[in-house]
Order: sequence, then structure tokens, then C-alpha cells
Amino acid sequence: MNDYIHNYFAWTWGLDGTYNSSRLYSTQDYATILIIQYYRQLKALYNLGGRKVALFGLGQLGCTPFIVKNWGYKGKPCSDIFSDAEYTFNYRLKTLVDGLNKLKPDARFTFINSTSILQKKEGKL
Repeated sequence: MNDYIHNYFAWTWGLDGTYNSSRLYSTQDYATILIIQYYRQLKALYNLGGRKVALFGLGQLGCTPFIVKNWGYKGKPCSDIFSDAEYTFNYRLKTLVDGLNKLKPDARFTFINSTSILQKKEGKL
């Protein structure tokens, strides 16, 4: 989440331009870069003996009160630009987890969809 909040979307906070990731990469390209790095780290963890790994997807970036207050649009409960980035990353992470489970059958990688955990279920809280 920090890679998005403090790097990719740093321009939205009015930071001094230290990170200009969103000007260099589309949300799809940035997600790919992060997933490649994640794969390298997971491969190293596996090589060190890690066999049971839980990977949490991004939470609802676009639905946090700060984001909604500053970038909400027309009464929508979430900001689309942040939610789109979250969805793209989570989709790629799930694909990575599925691939790792096929590639490393002696290990178990589990994707935990934080977004669906936090969503209000119809008729329930």
C-alpha cells in the first residue's frame, strides 16, 4: 500500500516531486513493476525455506476517508483513480500467487483479498 500512497500517488499529497512514478508509468505498468519485485522477494524467501506464505492484497485505497474527502467525485463512496490502481495490483498479485502454487508444488502461497473482507455484504455489516 505504501508503494502506492507514498510513491505512485505522491503528487496528490503535494509532495516536492521526489517520486514521480505516476508520471513515468501507467497504473498497469506500475503494478507490473511491483509484481516483478514481489516475485523476486518471494523467490528469495522460498530459497531460504519459506513454504507457507500469505499475501494480502491492497485494501480499499480509494475508499479511505482522506481520499474520499479530497478526491471523491459526485458523491461516490470511493475515488476511482485509486480504486482502479488497487484492482489492477490485486488482480496481478492473485495471478502471481496462482502461478507460484503451480511452479512450487511443495509450497503454499495464499492470496488474501483484503478488499472483499472489508466490503459491506448486502444486508449485512
